[in-house]
Amino acid sequence: MTDEVTTHSRVDGESTRFGHGWYSGVVGILLGGAGLGTVLCFQFPYLFTTPQLRNYYHLEILRAILHLVLVAGFVCGVTSMVLQKKGRCWAARRCSWF
Repeated sequence: MTDEVTTHSRVDGESTRFGHGWYSGVVGILLGGAGLGTVLCFQFPYLFTTPQLRNYYHLEILRAILHLVLVAGFVCGVTSMVLQKKGRCWAARRCSWF
């Protein structure tokens, strides 16, 4: 019973074990959310940052880190789509190879 619960713990019955796309999907969503938050901070610094701390960080380094986070989130999302055996995004999985 315990092994069955840990193997299939989603409502649709798809496995959440490593190698089935679940972890890469979660990481992709987290990285995408972090990237969106960072972009909002860059676009509206007067709303989301404090003037005292703006002098302590370098924008060039933060933009490079943002770029890496967004690319990593995209790669994780594509990996998740490719690894899923069944799901709603079968057309996107097939088109991602081209």
